[in-house]
Amino acid sequence: MASAVEMALLFHPGFDPSRIYYGTDTRAQALLVGASLGLLLAVVPSLTSRSVSRWLQPLGLAAAAAFAFMVVVVNSNTSAMYRGGFLLAALLVALLIWAVVAVPRSPLAAGLSLGLVVYIGRISYGLYLWHWPADRILDGSRTGLSGWPLFFLRTGVAVALAVASYHLLERPIRERGLAGVLPLRGNGRRKAPSIAIAAMGVTVLAILGATVVPAASPPTSALTTPVSDVRTHAPVRMLLVGDSMATYLGGDWRTVAPRYGVQLTNEGIIGCGLTSTGRVIVQGEAISDESAPYFSGVKCRRWPQYWTNQIDLTHPQVAAMLFGPFELRDHLLNGQWVHMGMPAWDNMEISNLQRAVSVLSAQGEKVVFFTSPYYKQGEQLDGAPWPEDDPARVNRWNALLREVAAGHKGTVSVIDLGRFLSPGGHYASVVHGVAVRWATNIHITPAGGALLAPFVFPQIVSLASP
Repeated sequence: MASAVEMALLFHPGFDPSRIYYGTDTRAQALLVGASLGLLLAVVPSLTSRSVSRWLQPLGLAAAAAFAFMVVVVNSNTSAMYRGGFLLAALLVALLIWAVVAVPRSPLAAGLSLGLVVYIGRISYGLYLWHWPADRILDGSRTGLSGWPLFFLRTGVAVALAVASYHLLERPIRERGLAGVLPLRGNGRRKAPSIAIAAMGVTVLAILGATVVPAASPPTSALTTPVSDVRTHAPVRMLLVGDSMATYLGGDWRTVAPRYGVQLTNEGIIGCGLTSTGRVIVQGEAISDESAPYFSGVKCRRWPQYWTNQIDLTHPQVAAMLFGPFELRDHLLNGQWVHMGMPAWDNMEISNLQRAVSVLSAQGEKVVFFTSPYYKQGEQLDGAPWPEDDPARVNRWNALLREVAAGHKGTVSVIDLGRFLSPGGHYASVVHGVAVRWATNIHITPAGGALLAPFVFPQIVSLASP
């Protein structure tokens, strides 16, 4: 129970659940349920008595059906799984095992004893290990497939790898230790297992190369060669507002900005979009846009006043704004789900952008709109990208920024951050050899921020010049 409660407390809809999904402490609940069942069956013989078995069989069948339903319907982003769903799944499987152990000659036990089912059980750990690289490498963008064709391709490759792993690696090692797979001198009788090891090693390297963000450093010039010399002018005061895109980038920029003669105040707020309606769809699930752990209802709902207060405190010469995926998601507006590119949502965004200009330029400040890069926040179960990652939505958002800026010439400028980070008009995790995006494929890395600095800050300084 402690493991399940910890999972529920740590989970927040709309935020990356990887820590909770992969955490030993939060996933220990399934192992502990199984261990508890084994202990109970060993010390309480009556749990497998004939009287108990009578009602246990229909419960076992119901548990099997319920578990199969969960496998089809839910996924790793379903909120309910982190709020008791994983515990429920473990309990259903425990009930199924209990029913089979209690009546080993039941129809349920017979079904689970079929040769194909037993063989799948034997290679199940291999399937568990190899399905992940198969899914990661054979994604929709690489194969051009989605839905059932992509599912069968991934499954076929995972099964082939698991079968090869079982017969060429796992079983020989279990029966003969490492001698079962290492090549012999002379006749080379064990060449096939050795080749299998080499092939799987290459596969692992390919997986790492395809999934791990390379640890790259920005060019030295991006860190040490400022275009504007702070000795020639007083520091330019810059205020940065926005959502988590601004929060992370601004945090990394604070140590870089002084080298370009810029004094940066970062007031981005995680989980706080420019336009909020109360409900938002994040990777297929509708949640409250106030449910994020770092969401501050007062700041987000009253951002004009909050920004005004920050301007009064910092007296910026340039006020810059950067918003990311929040504006691109589906939002519930007047009972209808709307998104970027639909007139109802576009008009709301334009209205708030006009309001943002009024607030940020109220004391004569120059205003900067940073365009948004493209995003790639994983795939749906059928291999298709999430709707909020649609490049058309990013393009429309950036077009709205330019449209509003064009109506305030001399006050509002657009710095094309999106084009810099998405060269060629598509998502890029690496630019000029630098890893510019975190593994979530949303936020900009510190190295990416340093790479952007010589592109952005000279423009900020120029805007502040008389």
